[in-house]
Amino acid sequence: MVAGPKMKHGTGMQATPDQDGRGEGSGVFALGYLDHGTAPHDSGYAYVLLVHGGEQRTAELAQQVQDHHGPIVIDQRNRVAHVVTDSASRVTAHTIFEPDTELVKGSIVRLASRQALVLSRTVAKGRATAFSVTDPDLHLYRGRDEEQYDGDTYVGDESPYTRWWQHNESIPMETEVVLRGRWRLEDADDGDQPAVNRVGGDTVVTITSHHGASVEFTLVRGGGEHDDDEGDRDEGDRDEDDRDEDDRDEDDRDEDDRDEGDENRDDERGDDEE
Repeated sequence: MVAGPKMKHGTGMQATPDQDGRGEGSGVFALGYLDHGTAPHDSGYAYVLLVHGGEQRTAELAQQVQDHHGPIVIDQRNRVAHVVTDSASRVTAHTIFEPDTELVKGSIVRLASRQALVLSRTVAKGRATAFSVTDPDLHLYRGRDEEQYDGDTYVGDESPYTRWWQHNESIPMETEVVLRGRWRLEDADDGDQPAVNRVGGDTVVTITSHHGASVEFTLVRGGGEHDDDEGDRDEGDRDEDDRDEDDRDEDDRDEDDRDEGDENRDDERGDDEE
């Protein structure tokens, strides 16, 4: 357990009804549960599963968690989103529950326009960040299934596999992910890329998801600084040209004055000879 109450566990005989409800089965079961007490308020928990860890590695992991050096860093854990970073791979997973709601300060993702899963990882020795965005909703229908509601109260208890829309085609849907800071596509010439636009100091990435498939892309920091630098250089070139032109005009005027002075001196010498 990384956060929350300690897990209680035990092993013993347990009898349970058969699936069809016409009989009963029994056997030795291992049971683990979290005791939040009676009527908990804003209670929660976090845990890590170590697959095929074995006794030794599991004990090492438990010690790491106890020493606050666990394999994950929890950046946010509330009703808005869960944001967790894996220390080894440096992959940050954003599970966004509340659309159009800002995530915790410091998160690379500011918000998303709908519920979404966003993975991010620094690549290319820190020069770029790879993203994977998933809309977990298959969107087999629009709106809500009114047969499952009584007014604003959800009363449905049927499996999705029994509903009339289960064989519908998945509807493509757009999701906007707002990133903090300025970003641009690593390979803008690749036509199969999401739309990337800068809005103020943020960057809006618009992806179209279909069939619940992930959309992957890589961004680099910048999002327009190069263009701004180019504009500064152009402006500087124009200023330099103006200065050069002024210098040339001034030189021409000085040369004309010198020529005029020479002509006047020639005229004076001619008068003296006469």
